[in-house]
Amino acid sequence: MNPLLELKQQGQQIWLDNLSRTLLREGGLQRLIREDGLCGVTSNPAIFHKAIDGSPYYRDELARLKASGLSAEERYEALVIADIREACDLLQPVYQQSKGEAGYVSLEVSPHLADDEEGSVRAAHRLRAAVARDNLLIKIPATAAGIGAIERLIGEGVRVNVTLMFSPAHYDAVAGAYISGARRWLEAGGDPQQLRSVASIFLSRVDTLVDNRLQQQGTEEALALRGQSALALARLVYERYRERFHGAEFAPLARSGVAPQFPLWASTGTKNPDYSEVHYVE
Repeated sequence: MNPLLELKQQGQQIWLDNLSRTLLREGGLQRLIREDGLCGVTSNPAIFHKAIDGSPYYRDELARLKASGLSAEERYEALVIADIREACDLLQPVYQQSKGEAGYVSLEVSPHLADDEEGSVRAAHRLRAAVARDNLLIKIPATAAGIGAIERLIGEGVRVNVTLMFSPAHYDAVAGAYISGARRWLEAGGDPQQLRSVASIFLSRVDTLVDNRLQQQGTEEALALRGQSALALARLVYERYRERFHGAEFAPLARSGVAPQFPLWASTGTKNPDYSEVHYVE
């Protein structure tokens, strides 16, 4: 069996951390959805920078936008929002068949807003309106300002992908923001089915940092621990997920029909060439 389809049968969703017009125009994304059971797509400004720089499918529109008098950020958004809409449409059948449990595409607010709570909230609403697709997640980083923005956005019924999480403390803050925001949404009379969120915990980047420190220690015991920190982090976060979303704290929200905020294992491509490419997935 296709191992990706086997994972899907076990209740896991596989998301692609990539999007470009090459994938869209040449049928790559469609094939991943059809043949490999792909359930979602994430993007970020770095991914789109690489796509726009390397794909021929942006050149004509980019040249036209450069002559339009728009700012660099406005040109960027004009390009990527079209891609996000198309990806949302391709995943719409997955979204409908799963009754909103899968089929999402993520679009990130500007990195310049990482420390701007109010600006992040405004940008999230603006991007959500511009894309105008139910299966869109707005990506917000788990900075101090981002945590406040996440709680407010969830409280306003905006679906959020929380990104740049590197520790159990990050996870606790983000889970708390989702729960508080969900309570606010229900108190305001919001539909519990509207709320959807994922918390993206980065794995390989943690090992990149910790492995370097273990290498500097150089002892046999230290070297044996390389490649293990991110997996330990994932296990700790999953324990916290079980405690917070399948325990007493979340129970009243669950009874009201609110879905848990699911962990999304991000940065699962290995950075160390000595490790298997599927080290974290396995």
